[in-house]
Amino acid sequence: MKKFYALLLMVFAVAMGVSAQTYYNGKLDVEMLSEKIADGMDARVSLSEPADGTYVFKLPDFRITINEEELPCGDIVVEGVTRKDGKLSGSVNDLSLAGGVIHAKVDLVGTETAEGAMDLAITVGWYTDYPEDLEATMPINVTFKGQRNAGVNVVEASGAAVRGAEGAIAVEGFAGRVNIYTVDGRLAASAQVDGEATLTVAAGLYVVRAGEKAVKVVVK
Repeated sequence: MKKFYALLLMVFAVAMGVSAQTYYNGKLDVEMLSEKIADGMDARVSLSEPADGTYVFKLPDFRITINEEELPCGDIVVEGVTRKDGKLSGSVNDLSLAGGVIHAKVDLVGTETAEGAMDLAITVGWYTDYPEDLEATMPINVTFKGQRNAGVNVVEASGAAVRGAEGAIAVEGFAGRVNIYTVDGRLAASAQVDGEATLTVAAGLYVVRAGEKAVKVVVK
């Protein structure tokens, strides 16, 4: 019966089109033309899981320094990332950065341990003669080492941030009924939220339903 309820909740989440994000906090190194232009810079990346079984990687607000001038490039986003046996891989052939000043081929490979330690190598191949020559690139080598921020997810479509903490689940940016279910389908907590609320629960894995959306959350 418990397996049935768990399966039912998973089917419900997929049917509702949930896309939950998991965040990783860590350090970023960036090298271009054999010169390190960022060393141990604080960074936060995310993986979201659409319904098709692949992942979307995002490194927000990426910046590089050229001739001592900082160039804001925008977000590095790689769709269709595969995640199997602790290995991550994905690529995008034409990513527009810096308002279209840069076009690049992005390749991502890396690992993630069961404890949530992430180690990524991201090659941003800047096309030097775009769009005439898509073979000539100048590589910008990015490495990220970080740790999964356990229990932090976002119900993107509703804009609600759902966070697992010690002995509680925090909901922010949402107005309406929030129901928290255990994986065997029991209602663990319920509250009418007006903006934000913290609901006390025991440690474990939960499915949080905020309005018409649902997301899995880990509570320590």
